[in-house]
Amino acid sequence: MKKFFTFLTITIIVILTFWNAKKDTTIINQVYSGKNENWTAQFEVTGTETFKDKDGTLSYENDIKKVLKVNYKGDLSQLNSSRHIDISYKSSAGGGSNSGDIDGRLTSTSFTLKSSGQNCAFENKDEIIEVSINLDGKIQRIELSNTKK
Repeated sequence: MKKFFTFLTITIIVILTFWNAKKDTTIINQVYSGKNENWTAQFEVTGTETFKDKDGTLSYENDIKKVLKVNYKGDLSQLNSSRHIDISYKSSAGGGSNSGDIDGRLTSTSFTLKSSGQNCAFENKDEIIEVSINLDGKIQRIELSNTKK
């Protein structure tokens, strides 16, 4: 019986400790888009950021997912006539890239780059994301702006 009351007391203390911690969680959902003559692109940043205040100590954490989708407006056969593609993006929070040889092996005109992380930097709402598509040394650029301001 004494073990039960000890367990109950510890459980109540733990519950009250977590109850005392205040949290403020914000949902992040930013969408940037843009296009040029041959390409369309959309960059999406989603996740949460949480501020915690426990006994006067403030802490911060986030969980972020980023997806860049790039679509070629032309025919697949035109894209497959290229030999190499390099797609990259740059923002205030960093960037990413993916490249590969084509050599007639593509089955789609869409390309997707994904990344995720915890407690990482993410893009500002008002910034411009720079996307670069390099097909066999011919570079095309797209500026993406936030569609949800």
